[in-house]
Amino acid sequence: MAPTAVLSGNVVVGAGARVLYGAVLTAVGPGARVEIGADYVVMEHAVLRGTGGRRPFPLILGRRVLVGPHAYLTGCRVGHNWG
Repeated sequence: MAPTAVLSGNVVVGAGARVLYGAVLTAVGPGARVEIGADYVVMEHAVLRGTGGRRPFPLILGRRVLVGPHAYLTGCRVGHNWG
């Protein structure tokens, strides 16, 4: 994990994680969560956000997922295995 990456709230990461410079993984609100599978890469300045509350929208990434630089993902699910 890069020294300028930020993990905030209920964030669970799998083994082999690489979170690059300036990336933010955050779970906002009561019951919010971010779950990241094994062997993933979150590139520079990407923002991944799961929200909670009355209508929670968790962010869940499968194993071997690549999130590109400056990407912004909120409350979504991405399956397994990039090639």
